Amino acid sequence: MRIDENKFQARMADRGWTQRQLAEALGRSPANVAWMVVKARKKRHFRAFTVGRLALALGCPVEELIADTRRDGKARRTAA
Repeated sequence: MRIDENKFQARMADRGWTQRQLAEALGRSPANVAWMVVKARKKRHFRAFTVGRLALALGCPVEELIADTRRDGKARRTAA
């Protein structure tokens, strides 16, 4: 699953967190979080478990971090 870099950075900014603060919340090293940012920028895939932990730490649903991977540019429908 891919993370949208802009959404990821926005959620960190919403909390006023640095990469170091996110690393502390995740129990990871700051270097590991920096690599997550690079992976998001390069549109690499993350394991679902990792995305779930990121969402939990950032206080948002997983769906808010996931990048839209549809090629037609249309937004995905969500169940109401």
